[in-house]
Amino acid sequence: MDRTESLTTSFGHRSQFEREKERLIVEINQGMDTVNRNLIQLNQNLESAISLSANFGRIASLWSEFGTIINPPAEDNDTK
Repeated sequence: MDRTESLTTSFGHRSQFEREKERLIVEINQGMDTVNRNLIQLNQNLESAISLSANFGRIASLWSEFGTIINPPAEDNDTK
């Protein structure tokens, strides 16, 4: 127990400063918990978006190959 705690205990009450300090610490902790939860949610959303975009990339590649097979590029030698 440090000197401040012993003085507080001996007088049986906390000063206004200590009560306000405690209240602010609790408020900051709650705010940090909220920030942490929001960052976790953001991370999950970003991971979902990245995996979804990877799936779209494969589908786009497949459709590109299909389009190339259906409509092959015309060669310049055949048109002359």
